[in-house]
Amino acid sequence: MSRVLAPLPDNPAHGRPLVLFPHAGGSPRFFRHWSGQIPGMRLIGVTYPGRDHRIHEPHPDDLGALADEVTDSITAAEDHPEPALFGHSMGALVAHEVAHRLHARGRRPALIVSGHNAPGHDAPRPNPLHRRPDTDLVADLVRLDKRNAEVFAIPELAEVFLPAIREDYRMVETYRQPAPRHPLPRVLVINGDDDPDVSAAGAAAWAEHTTCFDGVRLVAGDHFHHAAPRRACCHALADYLADIPTPVHTPRRHLP
Repeated sequence: MSRVLAPLPDNPAHGRPLVLFPHAGGSPRFFRHWSGQIPGMRLIGVTYPGRDHRIHEPHPDDLGALADEVTDSITAAEDHPEPALFGHSMGALVAHEVAHRLHARGRRPALIVSGHNAPGHDAPRPNPLHRRPDTDLVADLVRLDKRNAEVFAIPELAEVFLPAIREDYRMVETYRQPAPRHPLPRVLVINGDDDPDVSAAGAAAWAEHTTCFDGVRLVAGDHFHHAAPRRACCHALADYLADIPTPVHTPRRHLP
């Protein structure tokens, strides 16, 4: 297993790589119920610093530095010319930055985003959450997923998880889109139809970042519309990827 990338359990040994970028505070475990659900794809999860086996690793200075690390890991482990990247919420921004870096290195990634407005289309917070007390941070986590109330009511769990979540929020809230770059090869948006954090205009604005915008697909659900046991997002993703022709590819090597 790589520090940054690891295949999901019950994955096929061959196929086009689909790299999964979780939300703030999330990990690849969030996608385990997708294993075996997307034919022809090898699902590979990204682990950010501050959780799981990287729990003692410090966060990078900013989201761009995190994207650099993930891009280097993908480049070292995968030589497929057209990888697919799926990012949810914070993961949408990280995947977006990784897609640009891979594109600059000659790849043609397909970017699928969920749970986040396009860069530059979020209303700025005058008092960013990463600078506020734990109670405010927990309130926002509960707003997005009521189940978080039980988790963070346990002091020992809050002590373990909140520092990394605060750092994730910091990277998102301080993210500034770089100067204009070459547009990405293709982008699809998959959103929950009841997600309070994504506007119709913010979702459609992802079209500004690509020469081939494949539109916005809505599935039933809120911000965490893709959480287990729900698979509507996974199935929409499978249908989309099945329609994208990919070149015949002889892999150099895969992740262990």
